[in-house]
Amino acid sequence: MVRRQQVIEISPPPPIEATEHEVYHGWCAQRGKGREAPLEVSTEVMGQARFGVKLTSVIAWLRTVMRLPVRQIQACLEILHRLQLLTASRCDSSGTSRCR
Repeated sequence: MVRRQQVIEISPPPPIEATEHEVYHGWCAQRGKGREAPLEVSTEVMGQARFGVKLTSVIAWLRTVMRLPVRQIQACLEILHRLQLLTASRCDSSGTSRCR
């Protein structure tokens, strides 16, 4: 006879990734104009937003499906991912996911 016990556990949430993009800005002395390197981040963010697509999706799910107030969403993200959002931040529901 063998005694068995199963333990079901969830893995810890992954850490938040912050990617900083540096855009080179140079000056053309011959033309007398400034020039800026192109920045393509459309696969990472929606529009000019600061939050990535995955974080925006989590915030939208917590707000719309789970109907959590913004302060509870902030607390949830801080507890699970150690991500601190400003208390005065409000997430825009227009799809641009801007927080101000």
